Amino acid sequence: MFVSIRYLIVDIAVAVIQMCRMYRLRGDSMVEEWVAFCSTKKLDNKRVTIDTLDHLEREVTLAYYVM
Repeated sequence: MFVSIRYLIVDIAVAVIQMCRMYRLRGDSMVEEWVAFCSTKKLDNKRVTIDTLDHLEREVTLAYYVM
């Protein structure tokens, strides 16, 4: 169980780093995006998961290409 949790944390960290690189976001900007995303989607549980990161990335991608 602990091994799978460790891999999940690593997967999440890799996904966040990839998003930062792809959209040229610094760490603080990524945190701001996450807080805004959670606020606008009214997410009570603000835990970072692969699913919520995927959802955030779709939102960021739409905003990125609209600008």
